[in-house]
Amino acid sequence: MEVNIRISGSAGQGMATAQDILGIACARSGLYAYSVNDVESRIRGGNNFSQVKVSENPVSAVDSYVDILCALSEPTLTEYTEFLCENGIVIAGFSGTKTAVFNPDEMAAKHKMPKASGTAAVAYTCGLLGINRDVLISSMTSVFPEKIREINLIIGLESFDAAVLSGNTTFQVKPANQTKKLWISGNAMLSLGAVAGNVSFMSAYPMSPATSIMTNLSQWSSETGIIVEQAEDEISAINMVAGAAYTGARSMTASSGGGFALMVEGVSLLGMIETPAVIVIAQRPGPATGLPTRTMQGDLRMAIHAGHGYFPKVVLAPCGVEDAYETTRNAFDIAEEFQVPVIVLTDQHLQDSYKVIEDFEPEISSKRYILTAEDLEKISDYKRFALTENGISPMACPGHSKHLVIVDSDEHDEYGHLTEKPDIAAAMVEKREKHMQTVMANAIAPVFDGEDSDAPLVMTWGSTTGVVKEAVAKLRSAGINVNMLVFKWLWPLAPEMFVKYMETARKTIIVENSVSGELESVIREIALKTVDSTIRKVTGRPFNTDELVRSLESEVK
Repeated sequence: MEVNIRISGSAGQGMATAQDILGIACARSGLYAYSVNDVESRIRGGNNFSQVKVSENPVSAVDSYVDILCALSEPTLTEYTEFLCENGIVIAGFSGTKTAVFNPDEMAAKHKMPKASGTAAVAYTCGLLGINRDVLISSMTSVFPEKIREINLIIGLESFDAAVLSGNTTFQVKPANQTKKLWISGNAMLSLGAVAGNVSFMSAYPMSPATSIMTNLSQWSSETGIIVEQAEDEISAINMVAGAAYTGARSMTASSGGGFALMVEGVSLLGMIETPAVIVIAQRPGPATGLPTRTMQGDLRMAIHAGHGYFPKVVLAPCGVEDAYETTRNAFDIAEEFQVPVIVLTDQHLQDSYKVIEDFEPEISSKRYILTAEDLEKISDYKRFALTENGISPMACPGHSKHLVIVDSDEHDEYGHLTEKPDIAAAMVEKREKHMQTVMANAIAPVFDGEDSDAPLVMTWGSTTGVVKEAVAKLRSAGINVNMLVFKWLWPLAPEMFVKYMETARKTIIVENSVSGELESVIREIALKTVDSTIRKVTGRPFNTDELVRSLESEVK
């Protein structure tokens, strides 16, 4: 069973708090949940909502329809009532086209706490879902600070009891298991992945939706020892990262498309000095300021081609909340092993979505790919840019030995000294080409999911993966055979990694959240292959499962 709950209101009415209470309660009840936040670019007012899908099975997307509408403002009640399904109910303090089953404003006013309407609404919702009373208490205790905890508990429990007394069991969801679970956001998982990747330095300039990564690492700095520097701009940030990485510190920065545009020369510098770094691009719709609080998958080609000149880089895209941890953790190992900048492409949808996941124990990456002091003692003549068979030179850090470690943005010889000699310049160009081929030889192929090789093939990447998986699962349960191909490693790519799946498929379809068809154009560029059909969304909102099912049905039948 799946229940879609929409908590709507104006900015500042506590929808995020209500969402967290519900999500934590689900996690502690053995239920699964996934939430999408739809917010306007303003501090107060507007029409915003958090939509949470609750199920006994893992979920990775929400639907467009609503089973329970918790409307904390009259405009959102008017606007969102149309999304109610036939048996949907309203929890609101206002009159609408559908009578509310509970008035949270009245409950909050009764206790002289008008700002607690969200507490009343979500507690009533928990009662309808069949969540245990003690679980609700522990969830609210986790969310509310001590100063306002007691009054919110009183309001919440009275509201919860009212739901239980109503006798409405339509929306009760029974947990499939009681394994330990977490309610966590994509940005928190990405930040944890950076910690697990052994990052020790971050410099960034705030730009939504990437800012939360910097604030997370800053808040954790006393426990982790990570140094976080808020730079004066993105140009300074990327150059600080290059400098820190040169000294051997695992380093990163994060921004959105507009901020990354300022970093591009720094990316080219990293390529020239063969220095590892991780760069997170949290995509949002452009051009220019665009829609700062919305989502889009529009920066893939910019990431791939960022930086003048030819040099290797890697572009990765996490495929969901859980994968944000694993991909970011691996990004630091990839960057250091191959001495390249690694770009991690996330977006507002993935950053700001929350999900109930299985509990896990983060593991800090301990393997390093830098010469130790002992290694350097055995070397009589160290060359930072030594010509090698695979194009990758042994990397040392300054101060670890008697050897000089020289890097420069100009073309250089094996020692790092500037040169304009044509034979050396040609050798270094060839070195970078070998370097690129080595990286490509270690690329991770797209993940194929399917049995019948000639079935329609749906291809996707990044944050859209979750909703595509849900839609494909629903099609399969309806007897419609569909295969999936998910791209996580997006550059460099070799055609043999994916062309075989395209050639045997009856029809090829790409699903992505962009107008430009970013993945489609990359496939066309490197494999000279076109797809039969594309499904795109350009509203700045993520796909919903039910709408994607309908779109895919029309394509594959």
